[in-house]
Amino acid sequence: WAEATFPTCNAQRLTKEGLCDAMLEAEMERIFILGDSMGMNMAQSLWKLTGHEDNPSEFGTRDPNWDRIIECGPDYDDFAFTLSFGRNDQLLENDRPVDVDAGIRNCFAYCYPWTERYASYPGKTLLIVNTGPHYQSHHEYQYTMRQVVKTVDAMNRPEDVMLWRTSVPGHRDCDAPGLTPFESYAEYAPTVTDEYSWDKFVGYNDYASQLLDMRARDERRGPPEISPKPPPKMGLDGVPLP
Repeated sequence: WAEATFPTCNAQRLTKEGLCDAMLEAEMERIFILGDSMGMNMAQSLWKLTGHEDNPSEFGTRDPNWDRIIECGPDYDDFAFTLSFGRNDQLLENDRPVDVDAGIRNCFAYCYPWTERYASYPGKTLLIVNTGPHYQSHHEYQYTMRQVVKTVDAMNRPEDVMLWRTSVPGHRDCDAPGLTPFESYAEYAPTVTDEYSWDKFVGYNDYASQLLDMRARDERRGPPEISPKPPPKMGLDGVPLP
């Protein structure tokens, strides 16, 4: 991949050493990836990129929630951190049963509980969150995002960092043989469809950016009363946090 539109943002291959350096410097003890099947694939990929040949969950099962330890080794004074994944396609929680293996859905898709699991961990956490493909309207998406930000703020984990991952649209028949990749987003844009709400992703991402920018401005202005526990830092993708 050669980045042409944003040449300073060319992709770099993640390494275990680089990740251990970053986690140790930030004093982070856990990466918690929360979202749908795409988030699950990213979590699995991260596990493999750190040099592991096994699967992060039991082979042959579709258990979508797991925790694994990444050991950085003696060069890092035996520092280790946890990599966790939580499956919740819409970031909602309810009391209805849910089971990916059995095809039992408790929301528009699969929404496993995540708040208690996230909040009960004692160490500093990088929370990476996404939703979007399982929402069919801007109203529902915007409401959910506001609720998630409020929920995380209310957990009083001021040392944590939350990154909201933006949604990248796909296109139909991308697995068809003999395709030529699009040269640019401008070439792709006229072909976008409503499958998985791909046609709404620009609006979803724009709202996410606006909401987190507004929250950052409120943080800089300061609360009306001094709070003993400031909220966690939040950002969009890899944008520096205030």
